[in-house]
Amino acid sequence: MTLAWRLEGGFTSTAALNRGLSDEAHAVRRMEREAIDLTPSIALGEIRLASLEALITSFSQAQKDGWDGYDASPADPAALVYALQFLSDLPTTIPSPEIAIDTDGDVALEWDRGPRRIFSVRITRDGTLYFAGLVGHSTFHGTEVLREGIPETIAAGIERIIRTAIV
Repeated sequence: MTLAWRLEGGFTSTAALNRGLSDEAHAVRRMEREAIDLTPSIALGEIRLASLEALITSFSQAQKDGWDGYDASPADPAALVYALQFLSDLPTTIPSPEIAIDTDGDVALEWDRGPRRIFSVRITRDGTLYFAGLVGHSTFHGTEVLREGIPETIAAGIERIIRTAIV
């Protein structure tokens, strides 16, 4: 499946997320497509589609300088592509994040699971992922680069927020 969209001003893009050119890379893409086509849950697919639509909506609303009424930079198309990759790589068992555009044009993803249970990821134009989490009185943060799949530290952070019960 190729994801494509058209935005204000004639900008059209597709999410070319797997950049490999070898026969093996083509075989992996074929297996990914087959796995997606065999997804047994329509509801899970609809949840993921809602996340992608929220991302596109946020992006389209933040295309101009000052879109926030102040001095916000326009949403960065390169950050959007990395955000699409990130969302596509999320397991369907993970709840969808809240999605927004930061005033510097980066994409912001946030899982807010109640008091003192929050995890956020900022996705930049070069695929750098800045993340921070709060669980109870414990905080954690760091930087990763999005290349092949969700980095382990970020996956663990999301799991920690979702699975941890604060007593």
